[in-house]
Amino acid sequence: MKYILDNSGYVESASCNPISCDDKVSQEYTGTIPDGYETLDEWILYANIRAYKIVNNNLVYDAAKDAELQEEWANTGQNIPPVILFKNSTNGDITLRDDISNYKYIEVIYGNESKKIGNSTKVPTYFDAIGLICAVTTNGHMWVNTTEYTLSGKKLTISRCGNNDVDSTPAINYSATTSAITVYEVLGYK
Repeated sequence: MKYILDNSGYVESASCNPISCDDKVSQEYTGTIPDGYETLDEWILYANIRAYKIVNNNLVYDAAKDAELQEEWANTGQNIPPVILFKNSTNGDITLRDDISNYKYIEVIYGNESKKIGNSTKVPTYFDAIGLICAVTTNGHMWVNTTEYTLSGKKLTISRCGNNDVDSTPAINYSATTSAITVYEVLGYK
């Protein structure tokens, strides 16, 4: 991994490729992977990298710096970047990287895998569940796929799902044990 530090020694940018910023040159990181991450790629993707400092050649998280950055973003009206809590693809239960109670909102990015149709749904974390809906046309029929996840701690657990052929007369409702909706990402907003 390559990184550039700011004047205070905090990580300003990081990448797995060489980077440059103004007159600063990237340096090679040879320390350990920060706690809670399996790879440096994962750290770059999920962490607020600007809240890390290089100490004794290792990345060290600074909670006070993280809080300062969050306050700075809020006070300047800048959008606080979301935290990626899940990035993969699944049509089952989901384990997040952090507890949803640490966020004001979560957003689920999902779609119908067979048709590559995408959607997203954002809800406040005080809700107990989130409903995902995806409409797909197959063989001349309109299908509405639905999945409901309960929200608790670090888990999104499927409570029910179904596939509905709304063009049939009468409409045919199929209860399903496996969701036809694939979740790709879950984002947390502070």
